[in-house]
Amino acid sequence: MSIKHSMVKNRGFSLLEILVSVVVLAIGLLGIAGLQAVGLKSNQSAYMRTQAASQITSILDRMRANNATTASYLANNYNIDLTATPSGDSVAAQDLLAWKNELAVLLPGGDGAVLCDASDICTVTIGWTDLQADGSRADRFFSMTSQL
Repeated sequence: MSIKHSMVKNRGFSLLEILVSVVVLAIGLLGIAGLQAVGLKSNQSAYMRTQAASQITSILDRMRANNATTASYLANNYNIDLTATPSGDSVAAQDLLAWKNELAVLLPGGDGAVLCDASDICTVTIGWTDLQADGSRADRFFSMTSQL
């Protein structure tokens, strides 16, 4: 009788064992969910940097496509500060206006600046507000220098 009694006693899982395994599984799933959230925020930040790089090449291509791109024309017509609004009817003013509007749509708080010198070297800077992994916001800037 004692052999039969011990076999019956050791059959199946106890409620305590199941409870411990559920707690361990829940902790693991919470960790995975946290990693997923951080990964999504990092992915969004990388997307913003990619958009900034794309928009820098966009304005440089517009400047190259403008037939009147001499050094003095670039320095006199394409130079613009981050907070400035382009005005005028020239091709350069229309390029800058369209570019700044695209920045405002594609990047949160997006704005851009162009600085060209007399030797056809132009530095384009784009700024935007980025959401950090901890939920805070930070101003980000991306610059590229190119000779046209």
